[in-house]
Amino acid sequence: QFRLAIGSYVEQYSNTVQIVNKRPTDGSEGEYGQNSQVYMACEFDHPYPCTKILWSPDTRSGASRDLLATTGDYLRIWNVTDDGSGRGTLLHKRE
Repeated sequence: QFRLAIGSYVEQYSNTVQIVNKRPTDGSEGEYGQNSQVYMACEFDHPYPCTKILWSPDTRSGASRDLLATTGDYLRIWNVTDDGSGRGTLLHKRE
């Protein structure tokens, strides 16, 4: 499954992450032909700009979750669902 995560870069607290998917083709133009279209599947708020964005590996073993890791001020793990929502967990060490 093709999917792409794109983070905005605004030098302020309020930023976003967009998830882009590819619509299936009808097969007449090949996998990446003219009939291929991408669309924004969801968007969610992200504090501060993302410095790195990484999907968890595709396990292809049944019901795996779509997990997305972002870094900025902290490491955050996001659970991206089909309804377009992203719920995040903040991981940081308190000293």
